[in-house]
Amino acid sequence: MKYFQTILISMILSACTASSPWLLDSLASTAPDSKRLIYRPEAGSGGARIEFFTSGNQISSYFSSSGRSLGTRATVPARLSLGSESLEEDLPLHEGKMRVRLPESWTLKTIEWLKKGEEVAIKVGSIEQTIQPERFSEHFKQLAKDYHP
Repeated sequence: MKYFQTILISMILSACTASSPWLLDSLASTAPDSKRLIYRPEAGSGGARIEFFTSGNQISSYFSSSGRSLGTRATVPARLSLGSESLEEDLPLHEGKMRVRLPESWTLKTIEWLKKGEEVAIKVGSIEQTIQPERFSEHFKQLAKDYHP
């Protein structure tokens, strides 16, 4: 009976624990030192995934739509909002028009702000995703373990 109580309590506690929107993934099949950190929006939010990739001393980030085209032309207007600061730029769409690579300066500013515990908003076309900083630093440490700019 005590065994079943322990299992039940464990199940209840795990159900009450908030899961992180961050997922760290190894890309060893692509390159031995490649990793990515993915920010996944809540299910049904209509948001986009934000992905940070590292390979050696390189880091890049991408904004990916989950099911909708980001635009119909070769480029799409994009905006990065960091508190009262806002940066805007037209970004080239990848094939399929559901993904863009974010400029390096945006990647570095986003990382800096998230590490400071500040939220970041990125809008590409009509799709906007606000990135919450909770648990970013601990996941980014794992991603950046082999990243040496």
